[in-house]
Amino acid sequence: MFQYSVQPSIQPSLRIGSVTGFFTLSDLQIEDSGVYTVENADEDEGKTTHTFQLTVYYVLSKPQVTVHDNSSCSMVCSVENGRDVTLSWYRGGEILNQSSSPDLNITLSLPLKVDEQNRDSYRCEAANPVSKETTVVPNSCIDPSKVTDGDERTRGCLTIAVICVLFASGLVGLAIYLKKGRNGHSQDSPGRKQDDIQYTAIT
Repeated sequence: MFQYSVQPSIQPSLRIGSVTGFFTLSDLQIEDSGVYTVENADEDEGKTTHTFQLTVYYVLSKPQVTVHDNSSCSMVCSVENGRDVTLSWYRGGEILNQSSSPDLNITLSLPLKVDEQNRDSYRCEAANPVSKETTVVPNSCIDPSKVTDGDERTRGCLTIAVICVLFASGLVGLAIYLKKGRNGHSQDSPGRKQDDIQYTAIT
């Protein structure tokens, strides 16, 4: 026969194996963390008590990395914060920066500035005692796939502006060419008329 008491008062779903004596806690939430005591009442061995500390952690999501392609190349890694979450920047096996916060209601962010000429690969790692997720950023800021939406829109506007200038230049050139053609035609006409004039001596 198994009897149990649970602290704190919020009790998760508990199942006890009648044969093995193993018990299972399911559908756990963060608030279910606490001290659990299991009391085993056996006719032969008497009463035994086992107490243990349970800490519940969420499985982490993959950290998100935003790269700003500018004069001082910078990257920002972010992940939803949780219990004992640590956010770290690595270059190869070297840890560059690390951050954590006791405030569980925030998004944990960690910026990093790198040299534009640096060709090393960087990775951002979010970890807690039960899970670890990593996002790799290859070739730092020179990777065009890592350009932010704002930079992409700026480049698109510049491309459109260049195309418009080239088109306008073409129209101006065509107008000048046609004007020169008409002027040349007008200058040639009087010459041809003079060739048709015949002179006769008067006696």
